Amino acid sequence: MKHFLIFPYDRYIRRSLELASDRLNDSIEDVLSLSGWGWTGDEVFVKDTIICVKDDICKVSEKCDSIWITESYYAIDFEKFILPILQFAQKKQWNVYYGRKTLSEEKRIIMNYIEAEKLFFIEPIKEVKSDEIRLYWC
Repeated sequence: MKHFLIFPYDRYIRRSLELASDRLNDSIEDVLSLSGWGWTGDEVFVKDTIICVKDDICKVSEKCDSIWITESYYAIDFEKFILPILQFAQKKQWNVYYGRKTLSEEKRIIMNYIEAEKLFFIEPIKEVKSDEIRLYWC
């Protein structure tokens, strides 16, 4: 069983998390939002647990052993925000499930940081509207 940190959290993924949690055999332990987005401290209902949204990756649950990087409604600078998260995941030896649209250069950078056996690129479901579920299944 994997214990996931979901990043980045925004209000558009809230309902998806609530719905997806019933379909997962794994566990969503924590959710991480970017500081300044205004979600820090919000509560998200996942399975039978309430999770408090964090904006500091150093404060996520010690149970986490995997990160699920999802598509976001907002544009996120890869080098400024995602790369530090990947570096943290590398240090922790987490599995990385990457579900964002990715430039080839970004993909190369990700593959340089994360070992191949711990890295999973998740392709988006075809013809999904932007307001539909954005958690992509393996």
